[in-house]
Amino acid sequence: MKYRNLISILFSLVFIFVACSSNQDTYSEVNGGRDAWTDADDGRAGPDVRDVYQPRDPGHTDRDHGNVTKDDGSTPQLPRMTFVYDGKYIGAALKAINAAKSRIMLTELEFMQGDKPDYLRYALVNAKNRGVDVRVLLENSVSSNYHQYDALKKGGVNVRYDGSSSHLHAKLLIVDGNIVLVGSTNFSQSSLKYNHETDIEFNDSTTNAAFTRYFNAIWNQPTRDAETGTCGSGIKCFGDGQYYDNVYPLLTAARQRIDLIMYAISQSTSSSSMQHKMCRALIDAHKRGVDVRVILERLDYDQSVNHDNATAAAMLKQGGVQVRFDPDDVTTHAKMLVVDNRVVVSTNNWSRTGLKYNHEAGVIVQDSGVTNAALKYFQDLWSVSK
Repeated sequence: MKYRNLISILFSLVFIFVACSSNQDTYSEVNGGRDAWTDADDGRAGPDVRDVYQPRDPGHTDRDHGNVTKDDGSTPQLPRMTFVYDGKYIGAALKAINAAKSRIMLTELEFMQGDKPDYLRYALVNAKNRGVDVRVLLENSVSSNYHQYDALKKGGVNVRYDGSSSHLHAKLLIVDGNIVLVGSTNFSQSSLKYNHETDIEFNDSTTNAAFTRYFNAIWNQPTRDAETGTCGSGIKCFGDGQYYDNVYPLLTAARQRIDLIMYAISQSTSSSSMQHKMCRALIDAHKRGVDVRVILERLDYDQSVNHDNATAAAMLKQGGVQVRFDPDDVTTHAKMLVVDNRVVVSTNNWSRTGLKYNHEAGVIVQDSGVTNAALKYFQDLWSVSK
């Protein structure tokens, strides 16, 4: 037994080292392994925004989740909430999984083959082997999930397919009674290594309890919409079908800035659709003097996404909104919105199914560190988009 535990610990240390050493702070890496499955229709703390782009604490907002020590040799506590982007997600996820003591709950649209997803699977199986209650829920319509599903099953993990007619589009990792990771990142090679992705990590028991409620709801009754309940101070959580009711009021009340990164905006012919109303809210905000900027994805393998985004871009530009498309050599799968001093990170595309029918999860936070990190991320991507 002692040797088995020692081997498990050594494996975990190797996975953390390999994953963290692969994290990049550049946005120029070519996406050589993009996901074929898309979900287009499943969907200034001051007057000058450029004065607030420096993160509050680089060790918190841009850390690589390696071993960090203070000057006095002690280990710092995790911040209450942290903006996690691009390839930094895998380090955060591995650290949380490998430190788990009692329970892990995971929902993912995609859990595909590749060395990065494999590291996460190994960590989940190792957690189960050391007595952690591990539950994994995957989308059943993504056929490429079967390999990891079978491997998790063989490893003794309690894994299920969603099995409902609604897409399981939520990307949610819950660990013990305090950690939550939520945002756009799939457990795929492209999401974990190449894509632009945005997530937020929480170290907060109330937020953990809210998303635990959400997970248990779709685990037990996947055919029904699931809600999150109340989150911690400065945090608003939302679940299925709740994005519009929480985000639209932010857009209509914006006073200084709106910065949006969205993988897909699927326009509807109806002016009463939720995504159309939010686009109109962006235009109306621009007309009342708000600085509105939008970054959209342009793919080389899915013309339906390109058509939808081009249609939305034309409408927004006609209304005076600044719109750019991301660089051609990378997929921008992020779903992030900054409105004044609030940040919205979620799994929702601006599409009919993303806003109404899918299992989706997200948060609205008001935290200076997260806001500054999100603004810097947006500005860096805006500067290389066209």
